[in-house]
Amino acid sequence: LLAELQHRVRNTLAVVRSITRRTAETSETVEDYAMHLEGRIDAFARAQAMATRAPDTGVDLEEFIREELLALAVRDEEKARLDGPPVRLRSRTADSIGLAIHELATNALKYGALSGDGGHIDVTWQIEGTDGDRRLRLEWRESGVGVAGIAPRRRGFGSELIERSLRYELDAETELQFTPGGIRCLIEI
Repeated sequence: LLAELQHRVRNTLAVVRSITRRTAETSETVEDYAMHLEGRIDAFARAQAMATRAPDTGVDLEEFIREELLALAVRDEEKARLDGPPVRLRSRTADSIGLAIHELATNALKYGALSGDGGHIDVTWQIEGTDGDRRLRLEWRESGVGVAGIAPRRRGFGSELIERSLRYELDAETELQFTPGGIRCLIEI
């Protein structure tokens, strides 16, 4: 039990260290750093709390996404719709997916579908393949955003996490598109 606890603490500290370092690399001011670091650590803490509620059964994906949106005060179906079959994520997978969802939701609040009245988010997921080769396909799609479909001038923590970290940590296939009217993110694990 002590060895397992030490292992989990080391893993948790490694994730916090990585979040801290990456946030510092992409922040322009101390205030920006503090705000983003707090949000990311809170998202990681929510993932950990959900994983420890039922460690043997995993984290419910829909509840997980809903909790992240609620943390940003998105409470109604007019702004966000979630749709997919029941899916349970392992703790390590939930940590990484949770940070990605946090980044997408935070950016939607600042620049995207949650920043104005006309925006909407659709989060859908499905299981593809057979038992031996099953993959989760998760799509985040924003619409009704009054901006041009161009990528940001600089790559931030969220883009880095989605396009590189998820691929490395979860062997995920990812696609991040900035389209007229919103953003589209596809994650397959």
